[in-house]
Formats: sequence, structure tokens, C-alpha cells
Amino acid sequence: MSGHKVLIDTNVIIELEDHKEVSPVFARFLQLCAQHGVRVFVHELALADIERDTNLVRRGVTRSKIKKFEQLTGIKQPPREVLAEQFGPINKENDLVDVALLHALDIGAVDFVVSQDLGIHTRARRKEVGLSDRVTQASCEPEKQFPQEPSREASGSDCYCKKQQHDQRIKLVGHGKPPA
Repeated sequence: MSGHKVLIDTNVIIELEDHKEVSPVFARFLQLCAQHGVRVFVHELALADIERDTNLVRRGVTRSKIKKFEQLTGIKQPPREVLAEQFGPINKENDLVDVALLHALDIGAVDFVVSQDLGIHTRARRKEVGLSDRVTQASCEPEKQFPQEPSREASGSDCYCKKQQHDQRIKLVGHGKPPA
């Protein structure tokens, strides 16, 4: 899994960065990412998700800590109706964030999405075969997600945005430009 890119959902960010002890499952998840060279990203729409948090203390703490993660920005979203057709109804702004994560996965901007939100997992199963296999929970036996020996699979940059239909550049904030 070395070289892969993982996009974490807002609920994972909060578990990792909330003003409390970090669960051993989440600590192990980040440790395994580091050991296997897996890059951890936050989607730019996650920031808007955090701004909607009614817990003002948690919002402030999370806002300050989210900056340590690489940010996935510049992904052009298809029209809302197209996203809803692919991934299910978008009834509220949190749903829009969920489908944006799945869209990033679908176009190959990232290799996996990690979320504790079962709704995202349900949406991933609506899409063509294979997408649900790349949506996982941090608590689902992370040792199986990260083999002891680094994989010989293509790195995330080798499959970078293969499925993009339009000529668009995705900017990885703070880490140079995307692969050519």
C-alpha cells in the first residue's frame, strides 16, 4: 500500500483531533499510514463541514488541527444532480461532503476513503463494482488494510485521476503539483 493516498472523513478528523484522548484504533490507523508511506488527505469541503459544528470549542480545536493534514483541493464537482444520480440523494450539506469524498475516490484523486459514517459506505455500494472495496473504517482491522510487506501495486501517483473526464488539475496543498 506504499505510496497510496487516503482521504479521511470529517468524523475521522474529529476522532483524531478532538480535545480528548485518541482512541487506540485511530492512533494505530495513523501509525500504519506512516509506516507504509500512505499519505493522509482532508477534502477541502471538510472545512465547511467543520464550520457547521455547533460545538464551538470542538470547532475551534478541530479547525486549528486540521492544517497538519494535506488538503485535497481543486476538484471540480459535477452538477449536484449528477452526484445525486451516482451516489444517492443529497438532502443536506453534510450529504454533499459525503458525495464529494466519493467523487474524489471515483475519479482516482485518492485510493481510499476512510469514514466511520455508515451512510458513506451505503452510498459507495450504489456505485459500480469496486468502489465500496475502497471505502473503509479506521476501526476495521487496519492490519489487513496495510500488509506487513509494502505492496508492489502501482502507487497512488501512478493511477492519479485516471477517470477524470475533463482536463483539470488537482492541487495537493503544500506538496507541490500533481503528477504529470
